[in-house]
Amino acid sequence: MITVGWILNLDADLELADPSGFTPTRRLAQQSKVLADRLLVAANAADQRVRHIRLAPGDHPTTCQAWCATPRAHAAARAIGHELPATPPLPVLQKVNHRAFAAGFSPGLPGAAFVTSTQELDALMQTATPEHGWLLKRPFGFSGRGQKRVSAVPTGRDRRWVEASMVEYGCGLMVEPFVAIDQEFALHSWLDKDGVCLTGQPTRLITDELGAWLGNEPGPALHDQEREQLHAAHAVAARALSAAGFFGPFATDAFRYRTDDGRVHFHALSELNARYSMGFFVGLADCLEEWARRVAAQV
Repeated sequence: MITVGWILNLDADLELADPSGFTPTRRLAQQSKVLADRLLVAANAADQRVRHIRLAPGDHPTTCQAWCATPRAHAAARAIGHELPATPPLPVLQKVNHRAFAAGFSPGLPGAAFVTSTQELDALMQTATPEHGWLLKRPFGFSGRGQKRVSAVPTGRDRRWVEASMVEYGCGLMVEPFVAIDQEFALHSWLDKDGVCLTGQPTRLITDELGAWLGNEPGPALHDQEREQLHAAHAVAARALSAAGFFGPFATDAFRYRTDDGRVHFHALSELNARYSMGFFVGLADCLEEWARRVAAQV
């Protein structure tokens, strides 16, 4: 049996935004632990031929993995006598997880753009007025963190939040028209160093009203055209990640939404997470043994 020992740093996105200054609060650490426990349960339920454990001193796993192989994850493994396998360097992890990266190769929602100054933001918002306002997303975030919905050019407290976003938190904002999401989907993969991609099956992504993860379900009801668009966008992301020097786990999210006139649209790449994600083991359920062999072969 292959045993995978885990460093479950689920707050890694916040470290990517501020590698030298990030320290998790007690509340964040507790929230991360609860989610990490749920992840281990899902991982162990997905394939009985692979065992998943939280890495501890004295363990002898077949391989070690981190949710995201940040400097803190490497340090945490070494502190208990283990080493993570070779992983992309921090600058690569920061680049590919920054929202500007996916915005550079993926068509966004109509009117969406990544901006790096308040002047750009104001100019963009003055060119259009979406019926339901705008959704602003900081470059690094997870489970709905770092997002704000506004109806027009931000003022007051919202303006100060925007100004801080331009100099901290990854410097910039992803600006999208707010849409009424009908269903969300995700596709997960393991990307080898040579660019070969082991890809699972689509899942339905279940989140709360703030975008926080609740679960993933296999076998979502996707139309043939939607499925093709989802896989095509995922393949484009894989090539872009490989070209940037990334290898390891990644996922792309998508969603179906409705406009006020009743028409249904499909957005094939709404998020790119170049790390593990909560639905990874549901998505790769049919090929987890192969995934385990690949991670065990890392040097």
